[in-house]
Amino acid sequence: MAPTNAIAGPEVHDRGIMQLAPELTIDGPQQDGYSLDARPMFHRTRDAIEAHLTVVFTALGVARFMQDASGVSLKKIITTLRPLREFTGVIGDQEITFAPEIPPAARELLDALPTAQSP
Repeated sequence: MAPTNAIAGPEVHDRGIMQLAPELTIDGPQQDGYSLDARPMFHRTRDAIEAHLTVVFTALGVARFMQDASGVSLKKIITTLRPLREFTGVIGDQEITFAPEIPPAARELLDALPTAQSP
């Protein structure tokens, strides 16, 4: 028998769900084949769709803004800024945030973007 996390098609996956969580189904573990009862119910599907579209269109707007402001392609922006992630580590009871080192190419790209003006 293949492991339940192996990629062997939906049939193995559904049986894995049945074995791991039989309380999610109406008929319990005796049920054969596909189990639609183990699927989550989305009572607020419209809200979820609207939230997803809001995130997608915001990301598109930010991408277009960054391309227009810097004059660089989106691919170049992503590859340049991808390594700039800060890391927060916990040592004992203390949380320490480590800022990334900003290479010259990334600094040049960031400097090309306009900043917000304080009133």
